[in-house]
Amino acid sequence: YVKDKILYSLIILQNDEKGNLIARITADKAEWVKDKWILKNCAIYPLNKEGVMTGNSLFFKEKILKTPEKPRDFTKSKYQTAFMSIFRLYKYIKKLSNNGYRPTSLLVDFYNKLSFPFINLIVVLLGISFALLPNKGGALMYLGVALGVGLIYYAAIITSTALGKEGFIPPLLSSWLANIIFAIIGVVFIIKLPK
Repeated sequence: YVKDKILYSLIILQNDEKGNLIARITADKAEWVKDKWILKNCAIYPLNKEGVMTGNSLFFKEKILKTPEKPRDFTKSKYQTAFMSIFRLYKYIKKLSNNGYRPTSLLVDFYNKLSFPFINLIVVLLGISFALLPNKGGALMYLGVALGVGLIYYAAIITSTALGKEGFIPPLLSSWLANIIFAIIGVVFIIKLPK
């Protein structure tokens, strides 16, 4: 991630002119100093076309990285995955995975793209269950309850997504957890309605 012109836990996949993977570069951090990136505790692993390590690895305490990218370029790329189609994001994740990188945060984004359309269905299910309740407290009370449940649902989605991106729960579960919980709540409400 990027903070104050410093990249942390850096992994770079280096390609040749033809686009073939030739090296994997890792560094504890990279600092932007006088218009260049300085890698700290850097390792360079030569790779063959299949992405398998070949030859001797090189280790450096400090190394200058020759790249045209500036700090703002890295902060922009963080948000570009949100605008990728599900198929493009899948290919991007697969490419990173094939090169030894575990893109947990991107997997959460991918599964969120699959689970997001079901939010509407679950909200309708919850709405039906509240609409069919006996009208004892008036419409405003039910409107307040529905808004409260909606906010709790939204908070559950945000929380489970954050837990998935940080690696506390698996990406697939983090994307579907809130949907599963609130779908069950909606079904239970409908089943328990007085006949």
